Amino acid sequence: MTTNHFDRLEPALIRPGRVDVKEKIGNASAYQIRKMFERFFPESPPEAAALFVEKFLDTKKEVSMAHLQGFLMAWRHDANGAVAAVNDLAKHL
Repeated sequence: MTTNHFDRLEPALIRPGRVDVKEKIGNASAYQIRKMFERFFPESPPEAAALFVEKFLDTKKEVSMAHLQGFLMAWRHDANGAVAAVNDLAKHL
């Protein structure tokens, strides 16, 4: 079971026996953003990943790993385009 709104769930849905483990997956850290960029664009120089992270952090936004992956999938053939479009990513958060 996954939810973005744990606090809105009925207690009967998440009682012991139904849900035994609760794990919060937070937003992506700078390290995770960089590693995901590097996985999508292994041929890019390290400076490209660093610039992507720096530009994203400058937006002062937070991003989930799923949202970041979707963004990078859209740019999967263009690392420079992904770096240039990082502000577009932030606008949709």
